[in-house]
Amino acid sequence: MMKKILAGLVLGVLLLSFAASVSAQATVPEMPSTCQVRADVDARLGTTGCVVGSCTYSGASNCSICCLLGTILYITDWVFVFLIALVMTFVLIGAYNILTAAGDTTKVTAGKNYILYAAIGFALALLARAIPAVVKFLVIGTA
Repeated sequence: MMKKILAGLVLGVLLLSFAASVSAQATVPEMPSTCQVRADVDARLGTTGCVVGSCTYSGASNCSICCLLGTILYITDWVFVFLIALVMTFVLIGAYNILTAAGDTTKVTAGKNYILYAAIGFALALLARAIPAVVKFLVIGTA
């Protein structure tokens, strides 16, 4: 059952990304003159000069880096919340299987596997929180 769910999720993400790439290629948007910095980049990544709110591009401004890091922080925050909700669901399903096993070893094994998948999901959630720091290191070059 777990493999079917995982396969369905992977297929859905692939189809969604394909549809997004096809629609993105259909139109060529103009370059924006401003961007919205949604996350507090300075406080979370230790940068300077990134103010939450609207940022206007200029030749000497680091607005593009602030917008990139702010967008990545915003997206990874939502990925983290989604993965933590999924982890909690898997832990509850695994615990329910173990508690209602009544000596059935297959249900106990299935419950343990759900909890193992939840632990893997938690590790991925923690990695999602590390992505902005890695991008900052690659773009700016300082840790």
